[in-house]
Amino acid sequence: MNRNRIIIALVALLVVAGLGAVLYNRVLGESQAASGPITAIPLTAEASTAARPASEPADPAATVPEPAAASTPAPDAPAPGGLLRYRIVPEESQVRFTLSEVLRGQPTEVVGVSNQVAGELAVDPDDLSTAQVGVIQVNARTLETDNAQRNRAIRRFILETDTHEFITFTPTAIEGLSGSGGLGQPFTF
Repeated sequence: MNRNRIIIALVALLVVAGLGAVLYNRVLGESQAASGPITAIPLTAEASTAARPASEPADPAATVPEPAAASTPAPDAPAPGGLLRYRIVPEESQVRFTLSEVLRGQPTEVVGVSNQVAGELAVDPDDLSTAQVGVIQVNARTLETDNAQRNRAIRRFILETDTHEFITFTPTAIEGLSGSGGLGQPFTF
């Protein structure tokens, strides 16, 4: 009888240890790594209604933009109707978020960052009001704060990055662009 109780106790202990390991991994374990480098979803840029007339040939030298700080011409630039296409360059870009939390009784401002952001922009230099911004994506699995435990909590419980790897923004409008633009001329919109 004593031997049966010891065997049952050992089996119960093994089951509890196994469940504990699974729970530990689920709560404190690492989330999945990023699936790979992020790439832009191609923008389906439509030609502007105010685009150059078909009889007016576009000067190819005039449509080559200077490199921008956080974007680069896409391989298929220029787009139809004189649109210039730019892509966000992850290596030269950064996405940031902030959140406020109380940590050990002290209010704390937390900053998270990632350079895994992608998107496209199409601009007609002759008519800036026709500019288009495509879908912008951020790989949520790459967001980092100053604390590994917080990173795990954000990935596992807040953003659920094992299921939802990407945060997607779909712009619906651009405000503040009008007129025409020149090479190297900065714009705020």
